[in-house]
Amino acid sequence: MAQNSRRQVWERLIQTGKLEDEKISSSLAKMWRRSYEYKAEPYVPEPLILLSKEELAERSFKRREMLEGLEPVLANLSKSFSDNPFLVGVADDEGYLLKVMGDEESLKKGKLMSMVPGANHREEFIGNNPIGTSLHQEEPVYIQGGEHYCLAMKGWTTVGIPIHGPTGRIIGAVGLATPNRYANTNMFLTMVFAVQSMENRMVLKGSPEMKGIRDHFFRKSNLYITVVDKEGRIQNYNHDYSTLSGESREEILGRYFWDVWYGGEKYKENGQYRAAIIESLMTGRFIRGREISVKDKDGRSRWFLVDSLPLYDGEGKISGAMSILEDITEIKYLENQVYRSEKLATLGQLAASFAHEIRNPLTVIKGFLQMSETAGGDEAVQKHLPTIMEELERMDDLVSDFLLFAKPAAPEFKKVDLEELIEAVADFMQGEAARRDVCIVVKAAEEDFKVKVDPQQIRQVFINLVQNAIDASKSRSQITMRLDRHKKQNCVVVSVEDAGQGIAEDHISKVFDPFFTTKENGTGLGLFAAHRIIENHKGSVDVISREGKGTIMEVRLPTAAQ
Repeated sequence: MAQNSRRQVWERLIQTGKLEDEKISSSLAKMWRRSYEYKAEPYVPEPLILLSKEELAERSFKRREMLEGLEPVLANLSKSFSDNPFLVGVADDEGYLLKVMGDEESLKKGKLMSMVPGANHREEFIGNNPIGTSLHQEEPVYIQGGEHYCLAMKGWTTVGIPIHGPTGRIIGAVGLATPNRYANTNMFLTMVFAVQSMENRMVLKGSPEMKGIRDHFFRKSNLYITVVDKEGRIQNYNHDYSTLSGESREEILGRYFWDVWYGGEKYKENGQYRAAIIESLMTGRFIRGREISVKDKDGRSRWFLVDSLPLYDGEGKISGAMSILEDITEIKYLENQVYRSEKLATLGQLAASFAHEIRNPLTVIKGFLQMSETAGGDEAVQKHLPTIMEELERMDDLVSDFLLFAKPAAPEFKKVDLEELIEAVADFMQGEAARRDVCIVVKAAEEDFKVKVDPQQIRQVFINLVQNAIDASKSRSQITMRLDRHKKQNCVVVSVEDAGQGIAEDHISKVFDPFFTTKENGTGLGLFAAHRIIENHKGSVDVISREGKGTIMEVRLPTAAQ
């Protein structure tokens, strides 16, 4: 339902005690009704019960086996969410927080939610929350920001999962929280991972209670979850894959993942792992948002969005891996329909523009030839020949550029030192720059600039960008080519900067459009082709320009590791 509507239901409940449960889900209605009846604090909770240091130490000692078992889990949670704000709380079976961890800023904000060691997180005190609700319902819970009863928690999305001891009794709970804008399906993965790790650590694989809670989570999720052991054999999955593979569950379990899905081929031709789950198993990497396509038993393509991560045993060694798949086949089908429609529209516009651009020089040539015929003699032809040749060359440029972007050659990727390539481009263009009384300078940070690209295509892109910079530059000015590396984004950034007149604000959004140019003899296809080449390399091109101040063309390319 809409966030505003849900907020209105919450506000009426707080103000009047009446719950319009028909406007929210039944599970949320139950949680909010309990919270209201408990008289839980609806705004900023104070820790009504806070353990003393001695009491906290005593409870932590009592649950030391659970806390020790969670150490590798918590360590890997930190790795998984290292780029995003997060909070993790571990509580005993009575809801007392024994341990809280997270990034520095989130720990400060967590105090507003009583996310501090010793505070009690039962629903009686702060309403529905990952720890209190998972303890109450005795099952995993996923609570989106606006679904929390307490206002201070509505900016956070949370996941909670109860922990069972050797006898099957609940001995505690783990809760994970991250700001709403960072929430994704990896939160589910992380908590399933927590359960699996606790099973390994506390030797609970034979416990029917823990097996039941795990199987309940597997069945309840509408995502495709698969678990493999350290050898890559399929140990469990939650949906009937027989519609895809044509094989029964009994035929699939225990077999190598790549035997079931990739015909026994573990690696691609380039040596990379075919499956994300096996890549996570073998490398320890967390993989997010990878698109894959598989054929079902009838030969039809199905598209999935895949996340995967490694699983660890109690000693911190990789013991398996897990993947989660979201079926996006319908989304891809709709995307392809939109793409085809846009492509047809673009081709129509392109054909009209190209015909117009070709007609202009043809009209000039035709006119001069008619004038020459009227004037008579070879002298008239010789007089107009330079203009005719100039227009023919313009047509040749148009056709060449048109072919470059209309059907560009498939990139032949090689590992290249981009700094060397940029230096070569600068040397190549120095002659043209000197002719215009302009100099080219290359400035590179002391970094590794290895990228996997088609060197010829990328060289052509930067020649194009430098030529544009030369054309825009004033006499006795400088063009700077800068190289830097953004480690967080795993990309190399190359900028081409000039000190020319800049680009008009209303033109910036059009510079990559076909046939758009402000040059007297330009085709308007160079930047369009360059943009398409960079996109085919999974990179991006941005324009930063101010009239009278110059222009920066910024190209981002993924590093070779990507």
